[in-house]
Amino acid sequence: MVCISYLPIPKMVPLMEFLSLRGFSVYDWIVFGLVLLALEGNKKISIIHAILAAGITGLLTHAIKTLTEIPRPYDGYRCPSDFTFPSMHASIAFALAGVYAYHHPRLAPAAYALALLVSYSRIFLRCHYGIDVVMGALLGFIVASLIVRIYRPGKLA
Repeated sequence: MVCISYLPIPKMVPLMEFLSLRGFSVYDWIVFGLVLLALEGNKKISIIHAILAAGITGLLTHAIKTLTEIPRPYDGYRCPSDFTFPSMHASIAFALAGVYAYHHPRLAPAAYALALLVSYSRIFLRCHYGIDVVMGALLGFIVASLIVRIYRPGKLA
């Protein structure tokens, strides 16, 4: 276990832990999506987009991690023991933020702000290098953009 004072701005550690390890996990994003769905009525396409974006992004991120096998910058602060590149947290957060932004443009700043906070928490806690988070975010955003443009009811049949 690393000493808290070793991490930058020790008073922020609890918030970063919450964002990274406890809060805004995939399940929290799903709940966020269900709340939005309840607010907009029964728009099933947004659920389908979210599931596809998170699932495909997760699979691609895992495949890239397996192929690159880059060790984490610091493996002692509640970080998973798998590989670092790209960040799974960042990729899924940005994939889901992209889907929510597409379906709810007025909420796009909030969705991307949450994705940024989750992503930054991974760097703050030294579970990832900056490039891991940037590439994970880019991957998630690209997958979400493709999903909402390619999979549209009535367009595929």
